[in-house]
Amino acid sequence: MNVYALQTARMGSKSVLNKNTLKIKGKPLWLYNAENTIACNSINKTWISTDIPEIIKKWPWVIKRPENLCGDKASHYDTILHGLNYIEAFHKQTVDVLVILLGNNNGADAFDIEMSIDMLRNDPKASSVMSVGKYNMFNPFRAYKKTNKYANTYVDQKVTKNSTKSNHNDKNAYGDVYFFNGSFWICRREAIIKNNGLLPFPWLGKNILMYEQNPQIMEVDAEWQLALL
Repeated sequence: MNVYALQTARMGSKSVLNKNTLKIKGKPLWLYNAENTIACNSINKTWISTDIPEIIKKWPWVIKRPENLCGDKASHYDTILHGLNYIEAFHKQTVDVLVILLGNNNGADAFDIEMSIDMLRNDPKASSVMSVGKYNMFNPFRAYKKTNKYANTYVDQKVTKNSTKSNHNDKNAYGDVYFFNGSFWICRREAIIKNNGLLPFPWLGKNILMYEQNPQIMEVDAEWQLALL
């Protein structure tokens, strides 16, 4: 398979100020995953789609984002598609598989990426592989939202009552629950182009394999998560 990697990292983050370039143990956060891919024999080259001057100066293979992909309302899918088209035009070849990395995560271990690429290679029906963490304690039946000033269950009570589970408050009652942890998506080109898979990430297609990582690995979107890095 013809495999390339694309990291997306934009300027102007609001949840954690300048999170992509925060120094974690002396190294900017974005650099961890980018450097890890260098050790992946399956990946031809790693490109970074960015508007961050620090990254543009440091990384040799940069895709400078057009203005419409730089704001906080920019479409992540449009950024991925723009990056894919750029890589194919630059190398004058079709990309079979794109490894998509985020700039606010340092959990894309080279071994895990290689194992995930093998998973995709060995399953012709799979459209993608997604890195995940298992968080049974956060299953939807234990989630709440605020209605006026009071807590209300996120899942409608009728749905919960009609389920066959007898012990709804057991975190394991509904089986294992996985969340995307921000490390990587490994996608076949066809899935990205069609973009008609399962929401909220339709570019992954409908036959998504999961690669489970340590649940402590997650993308940084809140200050408290920095203590986990």
